[in-house]
Amino acid sequence: RRRGSAQPCGGPVGGIFPMEAEQLEAGPAASAVVDTCRHLLSVLGALLGSPVGQAAAQDSSEARSLPALAKALRRLWFGTPLSEELWDSKEQVVWMCRLLCVTEGSRSGLLSFYGGAVLMIDALAVFAEYALQELGLPLDEAWAASAYTVQDVLRGPHWERFQQWPADRRCGGGSGPPLLSADRLPCTMR
Repeated sequence: RRRGSAQPCGGPVGGIFPMEAEQLEAGPAASAVVDTCRHLLSVLGALLGSPVGQAAAQDSSEARSLPALAKALRRLWFGTPLSEELWDSKEQVVWMCRLLCVTEGSRSGLLSFYGGAVLMIDALAVFAEYALQELGLPLDEAWAASAYTVQDVLRGPHWERFQQWPADRRCGGGSGPPLLSADRLPCTMR
């Protein structure tokens, strides 16, 4: 879609449509990205219907950063049986490297919020495709539309600001970190 067109693309992001997302300040837009990723992981965990899927849904509801979501997705991947006929092990290794870039790049302070969110939404979409295909379930159109909307928000007017923030920026629903918390320390000291 062209910028400024009246047609929204995709579905709502955290209760907003992309045209409204373009008008948000960068902080609320980043929160919408994290909240939507949390929601997508939670829905995926519920769709898988396994104990590890339920645990991923619970973990995602408590996550307030991209690295926390990446860890929950990694645990879901480890606990979900996938046949190599559908998803080649070499492709899984490349996928896991991208996911580990979110956690390790964040830990070392090398990854921006923008880069972490791009890697996270891509890893989430790829895993959803293969995990649901393994169960014989189609990828839900509303789920995919929300994933595309996250990408639209990331490429929106705040993309430069997102590149200045660290990937472990704490945002999304819920309260902030307590006054005495390791989350308040610079990433090099954690």
